[in-house]
Amino acid sequence: MIFGDPLRQSQPQARTVRLGVVRAVSAIEALEDARQMFRSDADPHEVHQLLFVACRTPGRLLVLDGKSGKEIADLPADAGIDDAFYDPATSRIYVIAGSGYINAYEVDDSKYVRAVGTTPTINGAKTGLLVSGQNSLYVGVPGTPDKPSEIRVYSTAVTK
Repeated sequence: MIFGDPLRQSQPQARTVRLGVVRAVSAIEALEDARQMFRSDADPHEVHQLLFVACRTPGRLLVLDGKSGKEIADLPADAGIDDAFYDPATSRIYVIAGSGYINAYEVDDSKYVRAVGTTPTINGAKTGLLVSGQNSLYVGVPGTPDKPSEIRVYSTAVTK
């Protein structure tokens, strides 16, 4: 998985790097509509060979082809994205937005990505951790003067 310090762009056009199987920079692609990218994740098993880029402003999930670097999907997401995770067991992407929502998307065998739901959290809850083996998404909720901080656990188990 690809995580690290946030990629913040002060230039009018955000940029991302395309990663290949060897995990080395092979190209830099311009993303026209991404003003403030924050997190990205990739399919670690190269099944779909996709790169998922979560953008804070505007709230979007961009999907890039891992081989060509071309944008193949641009989906709406809630504002203030802080974390994005790909779950290879379910072929789902989870995007945690500080505006108080988790957006879930699913990738099918033809690489089509669709939104499958939105779950409310708490305004300001934007940091999380996906533990695929436990079917759990942990989300940190900031404390207030009247309420302590907490960790909320959301099930990612897919029921059919």
